[in-house]
Amino acid sequence: MHKSSHILCIITARGGSKRLPGKNIKLLLGKPLIAYGIEAAKKSKYIDRVIVSTDSEEIAAVARGYGAEVPFMRPMELAQDDTPSVPVLQHAVNVVEEAGDTVDIMVLVQPTSPLVLASDIDAAIEKLVASGAPTCVSVSESTGKLNGAVYAVRRTALMEGDTVNNQKDGTTLPMPAERSVDVDTEEDFRMAESYLRSKQPLTKQ
Repeated sequence: MHKSSHILCIITARGGSKRLPGKNIKLLLGKPLIAYGIEAAKKSKYIDRVIVSTDSEEIAAVARGYGAEVPFMRPMELAQDDTPSVPVLQHAVNVVEEAGDTVDIMVLVQPTSPLVLASDIDAAIEKLVASGAPTCVSVSESTGKLNGAVYAVRRTALMEGDTVNNQKDGTTLPMPAERSVDVDTEEDFRMAESYLRSKQPLTKQ
């Protein structure tokens, strides 16, 4: 894919978490959960900037430590239990554009999807561009259901269409079921941990 668009990655990481407290920076094999998404996004061939939208200074410090930008703190009215993702993402794009940057494509990578790879992110962007679709969302290849890992969205779809998943005209990116874990509970966390542990190279004792 010829790189001509300005592509912004946003990782949304609210401080409050009812089911698994502190999950976004909970250590997964010694690394904060959010670090996996940041590292995958930073390895993307296409993404220009990786920013984290958070209301938590602690999460912000961790995110910066792994190379993400935190150019603003998310307003409290956008950090409630029932806050949908679209206004959070629109707010981030507005802040970035008001500072003089350009956004053509927004990529949402969830901090609760630690098994996402840079190749998944790049494949979603490539499919979005090649298909001409307004959105491309990742799904589990076994069920065809959203796995929440990656959303690649044209600016017009997000800012004017108020969506990250145009179900009528959008397209999807299948991901292996075993990498489609969305960490929301302790059980999800253990599943991700087990998968990552199985992929670690064996070391001599």
